[in-house]
Amino acid sequence: MFGPATFDGPTAGAAEYALMPAWARIPEGVTAEQAAALPMAAETAWRALDDLGVQPGELLLVHGAGTTVGEAAVRFALHRGIRVIATAGPARAAALEEIGAQVTAYGEGMAERVSALTPGPVDRALDTTPAGGRIDRADQPSPAGGSLGPVWQRILGGFSEPEDE
Repeated sequence: MFGPATFDGPTAGAAEYALMPAWARIPEGVTAEQAAALPMAAETAWRALDDLGVQPGELLLVHGAGTTVGEAAVRFALHRGIRVIATAGPARAAALEEIGAQVTAYGEGMAERVSALTPGPVDRALDTTPAGGRIDRADQPSPAGGSLGPVWQRILGGFSEPEDE
């Protein structure tokens, strides 16, 4: 079983058992370790969407949508009424299309394939790929942390980073 454990006060200890206001059975084929990690991935995706400020009707690119965080972000975005283009490998592409994302593969020509899926620029982009799968240049900061790599700039078109206040 897994679920939230709400603590309403300061705590400085650990316990073998915890009381939870809600719980769910672990699905068939999911290990206890995988089930324990799901809430963290889901919260990461949820907060990333909030941090991006993406709104219903906008177009979001989720790069690395086949990852746990990536797929959660796709599902949450679609639930929020956000249009989604997802990059994923062949193992997860069909499942992502089935839930409503437009999917394209990684690799050479990705920016052109993304552009072909939309008449205008992408409104926001979320990179959920592991560090080894980044589409920007390794010698530049990650899109989440600063400047955007050249591929991101082509995909996002006229996107500019907010100026420091």
